[in-house]
Parts: sequence; structure tokens; C-alpha cells
Amino acid sequence: DAHSEVGGLFFLKNNKAIVNARGSYSPAMNYTVDFTANPVKIDLSVQNPQGGRMNLKGLLQFIDNNTIKFQLFPGGNRPNNFDPLYPQNIVILKRGGS
Repeated sequence: DAHSEVGGLFFLKNNKAIVNARGSYSPAMNYTVDFTANPVKIDLSVQNPQGGRMNLKGLLQFIDNNTIKFQLFPGGNRPNNFDPLYPQNIVILKRGGS
């Protein structure tokens, strides 16, 4: 990210994803994507400990076969494109080795 923090976005089977940021991992979240949009829209949702659902909206752009540009909008309002006013929330993810 803008602070050179290392993290990741792990896509699992059954439309589940885990976000790794600042050394901690999120619980497995359900995700849906809209590949007809450019950039691609992604919605992540997870059950919180109080029983409600937490929903995160984001954008993905595939730069090449090994690189994704990713931004989450925790406030819930997703713009149609990456928000340059919050570059600290934009991360470049590179595929790791297996």
C-alpha cells in the first residue's frame, strides 16, 4: 500500500476470500464480483460476532496476469472508479509464489 505495508487478498473455494492487512487476517468472507464493470466491482460480506453482517464494497483492476489493483470503501459508498483522494486505500497486489 502507500505505506509499503505487506498484505494480501486470498481467494478460496466456494466464493470465500480472506484479507491480510498489517499482520492480521480477516475471517473468511463471502464475495461476489461483477466482471461486466470496469474496474471490476467486488462485494465482501462476513457475519460479525454480534450476529449482524458486515459488508465491504471494493474495486479490482487486473493490471497483468500477476498484479491486481484493489481498493475497499468501508463507508459503503463505492464510486465508479478508484478514488484518488484516498491513495492510501489503494493497494497493488502481486501474485505470490506457491
